[in-house]
Amino acid sequence: VRINRFKILSHGKPSLGRLLFRLHIWRCTADFKGCSDFYEPLSTVDGQFEVWRQAVVAAWLNEGASVLVQSEPGSKIVQPNTRVENDGRVVLKVYDTSDEGIIQSFVDRDV
Repeated sequence: VRINRFKILSHGKPSLGRLLFRLHIWRCTADFKGCSDFYEPLSTVDGQFEVWRQAVVAAWLNEGASVLVQSEPGSKIVQPNTRVENDGRVVLKVYDTSDEGIIQSFVDRDV
């Protein structure tokens, strides 16, 4: 594969824009058949590329698994709630940054 850097903006960008626009329309209209008929041939990996892909995936699983186990869990964002007391005061209720805190926050908002 050879890439002409001078044609990236003039040919590549508009082509990619048309591709993304098509995918967006198929997604918005829930046209799974039309989208898969178009996209499956573009994303098929076969032949020598399949062998290379399997080697990369195997190497990633061997090295990446330990990284995934050691990584910190993602941060949780819990939205506090406000309520107005009978005497007119506004009270801010803050929750723990845990699954229970997230659920309680939704329960208290009657969501």
